[in-house]
Amino acid sequence: MADFDDPSVEAFIQSFREQLNDEENWPDVARELGLPPQADGGQPASGAASAPGAAFGLPAAGVPAGSTEGVARRFFTPPPPRPQVTLPPARDGVRLLTVRVDVDEVKPAVWRRIEVRSDVTMAQFHDVIQATLGWADAHLHRFTLGPKKDVWRGPFLASVADVEMGDDLDEASGVETEVVLDQVLRAPGDRVFYVYDFGDDWVHTIKVEKVVELATSGTPDADGPLAECVAGRNACPLEDSGGPWQYNELVQGHKARNLSPEYAEWVPPGWDPARFSVDEANAAIVVLSKENEALQRIAEEGAVDPSSMLGQTLRRASPRAQVVLLGSVSRARKEHVEPTDAERADALRSWVTLIGMLAEGPLPLTQAGYLKPDTVGRIVDALGIWTHGSSRREMDVVPVTALRESLKTMGYARHYRGEFVLTKRGQLVAKAIAAGELEQLWRDLAAALVPAKADEFEACARTLYALLVASAFPQEHTYEMIRELIADVGWRMPDGSPPRWRDIGPCVWPMMRMLEHVEQDWCLRRSGQDYTPAARALAFDAVAELADTSGTQRNPG
Repeated sequence: MADFDDPSVEAFIQSFREQLNDEENWPDVARELGLPPQADGGQPASGAASAPGAAFGLPAAGVPAGSTEGVARRFFTPPPPRPQVTLPPARDGVRLLTVRVDVDEVKPAVWRRIEVRSDVTMAQFHDVIQATLGWADAHLHRFTLGPKKDVWRGPFLASVADVEMGDDLDEASGVETEVVLDQVLRAPGDRVFYVYDFGDDWVHTIKVEKVVELATSGTPDADGPLAECVAGRNACPLEDSGGPWQYNELVQGHKARNLSPEYAEWVPPGWDPARFSVDEANAAIVVLSKENEALQRIAEEGAVDPSSMLGQTLRRASPRAQVVLLGSVSRARKEHVEPTDAERADALRSWVTLIGMLAEGPLPLTQAGYLKPDTVGRIVDALGIWTHGSSRREMDVVPVTALRESLKTMGYARHYRGEFVLTKRGQLVAKAIAAGELEQLWRDLAAALVPAKADEFEACARTLYALLVASAFPQEHTYEMIRELIADVGWRMPDGSPPRWRDIGPCVWPMMRMLEHVEQDWCLRRSGQDYTPAARALAFDAVAELADTSGTQRNPG
C-alpha cells in the first residue's frame, strides 16, 4: 500500500481537487467517486469557495493525510503482489509432449500442434513457439502458469529480459532459463499461457494433448530434436499489426480485397493469411535442435567466406534468419545441376541476339537514350517478346530496356555519340559467341545479377534473392521472405522502420528482369510459378560463395 504521507501523493490530491473544481458535472463525478453530496444542491459552502476541492466535499491542502486517504487509496494503492507457486522438481527420464498452441482471439484460428521434449527449458520452449508460429522474436514475452488463465495477475516465470532488467524477480515463480517444461506441463489438460509483445498483447494458450514416455514408446529417443511441428492452421499474425482485433480487421479487409491505402502499403506483397507449411515450421526449429550443428559447421568450417556479403549477412542475422540462410546454402549446393550446352544456349538467346545485332554495327538511340522503335521491333520479333500493345517505343517494352541495361552492366556495350555500341570487351565476347563459346557470357551474366558496384543494401538484397532462387525456395513466398530476412539482419530505413517491399523491390527488379530473359517469360513472376533449372543454375553461379569459396575475383562491372 502507498505511503499517504508521501509528498507525491499529496501533490496528486491537490491537482485532483483543482481539476474537479473545474468540472461542470461535478455532482456526477462526486457520485461516481462516492464523495459526500453538497446540501445546497451543488454549490460550495459559504466561505469555502477558495478552498480547492470544497465543492466536492474534499478537504483543503494541509488537512491531515488521513482525511484524504479514501481518495488517495483509489489512485495510489498498488495491485496486490502476484501469487507465487512452488514448482515440482523435474522427473527422471524424458517424455514427448504433444501440445497445441493457439493464438487467442484471432480469426480465422491460428494454431500449431507441436511434439516437444519434456526436458527443454522454458526459454527453449519460447524459441520453439517463436519458430513454429513464425514470430520474429522482436518483442518481450512472458509465460504465465496455469491452470487459471490470468496472464497479467497470475503466477509467472521471469524471462531473460526480466533478469537483465531486474524486473519483478521477487514476484516470479521461477526463471525460464532454469525451469524445464516437465515442471510446468505434465499431464493431458495441463495449461500454460504465453504473452508476446506487450503492446499488441498476443496471448497464446498452450494445452497438453498427449504425453508419451520416450524410453518405452519407440518414438524418437532422448537424443532427438527438441521439437517437431506436426500440424497447424493459418499464417502467423503480422508483427506490429496492432493485436488480435486490428489483425482480424486486416484479414477481413484482405479477404474482401478492400484494404485501406495505409494497410495496402504496409502489408507485404504476396501475403496470404491462410498460408502455413509444416515443413517451413520444422525448418525453423532446426536452428534450435542438435540438427543445427551440421548447418553451423557450414559457416564454422569456412564453407561460407565470412568476409563475403553472404558471410557478413549470416553474422548479422537472427537465429531464425540463420536457419533460412544456412538451409538455403545447403539446399542450393545439394540440388545444383550444371545446365547442358543446349540449355545454356537457350537461356542466353536474348543476349546472343542483341550482341549479334551490335556486331553488325552500332544501333541508333533516341535523344532520351532509348533504342529506336524499329530496333525494338526487330528484338521483339526475334525473341517473341509479349507486349501489351503495338507500341515499339523502348519505354513501353520493359524487357528490351532490361536487356540493353544488362549489356551495360556487364561492360559489353555503351552509349557513344547517339548510338549503342559494343565495347572492346563486348567485341571479344561477340567473337567467342560466333565461335560457339558461351562460357564467358554465362559467367559475366551471373556476375551481373549481383554486380560488384552495387551499394551494400542492394548487394545484400540481390544476394538474398539469388540464394533463394538457387535453392528452389517457393517462389510465391520469396517476396515476403526477402523482406523478413532484410529486417532480420538489421537493415533499417532512416526513420528506424524495417524496409518495405517498395524499398527493396527496385534493388532486385533488374535481376528479376534478367531472369525473365533466361526463361523467356516476359512478365514478373506469377504466384506459384517457380524458376526453371537454368535460372536456378545462373542464380547459383551469381552467389560466388555457393559456386566457389576460394574468393575468385568477380567481374567488377
